[in-house]
Amino acid sequence: MTEEDTSDDLVNDIKEEQNYDAAYGSMQNNNNFSIYKIQLDVDQEIKKIEMNMKGFHWNYENESYTKSKDSVFPENIVNEIISNLRIRVNPNNILSFINDEKDIKLSVMQYGLDLTDYLFLIGCKYKISRQILDMIVTNIMTFVERADYRAYKGKTMQNMSPNLKTLAREGTQGQQDKEKLNF
Repeated sequence: MTEEDTSDDLVNDIKEEQNYDAAYGSMQNNNNFSIYKIQLDVDQEIKKIEMNMKGFHWNYENESYTKSKDSVFPENIVNEIISNLRIRVNPNNILSFINDEKDIKLSVMQYGLDLTDYLFLIGCKYKISRQILDMIVTNIMTFVERADYRAYKGKTMQNMSPNLKTLAREGTQGQQDKEKLNF
């Protein structure tokens, strides 16, 4: 599989997801489902980071990704970074309960230090400018920190709980909606 094939696959995945999101969102009677999907579905944000590192930018006129430059990192490095990011930021972590804000700050700081060390070693090997590395670290860490704060004192789960109970009482439609959200 060539880099172009991989890029086309990613673009197609994103387009399919956007079409699904548009159809799914329009079918919902309850706006909370869209909010929950945004809070829990981290794939679209991770794909944006991945596409950026592979040298694509979003073209608003065509509503698609366009190759604008060479990939920042070799494909295997991008895949490694994205794989690690998917482990770090996922719905399970977002729905967890972190009671102490210091735990979030320490966790985010440690991940940021590890990521920075790794990217700067790779950056030296592939002669990537510090400005580009700083931008990538900032983008990833902003995403990680925001995801972690959703777990602060279990706020995401607390906000969802009453509505999920209502769905369970609504019968078949509620069950179908819960299955779509993987609950």
